Amino acid sequence: MEWMKCVFLDIDGVMNSASGKGERVSDMEVEKLNLLCSLIKETRASGIILTSDRRLSSIDLKSKKETFLAYGIPFLGVIRDPNPEDVEDNRGKQIMDSLGDDVERMVILDDVDDGISSLFFEDFVLVNRFYGLNEDVVSRAKDILGN
Repeated sequence: MEWMKCVFLDIDGVMNSASGKGERVSDMEVEKLNLLCSLIKETRASGIILTSDRRLSSIDLKSKKETFLAYGIPFLGVIRDPNPEDVEDNRGKQIMDSLGDDVERMVILDDVDDGISSLFFEDFVLVNRFYGLNEDVVSRAKDILGN
């Protein structure tokens, strides 16, 4: 079995920000796409798994996937959909249920801790939504993923 490193990625507050004024593609800041690309390349990560609620819209998901691929960011898939019948279902559980046996290392980048830190304390970077993905977040993600 080949081991994978992957980035579980939220969109709003991570790939775009409250302070972002630069160019955007598919509602993501180009600067953040370039930072994500460098994180993937420098850590030799296999790619990203989308955790954003935007995954629930097939049109938005298609646009995001095309943008990631255009920036050289491998798109591995999405986490499972929320279970509307389970009031205790949260993003942390959705990530847990979506993990494959082949994931050796991972980092989770999100601006909201929806049950994530209780399950993945060492793998989670809480992103400040005002700034989104920045050099500091990328540095912490690199430390988690290693080389």
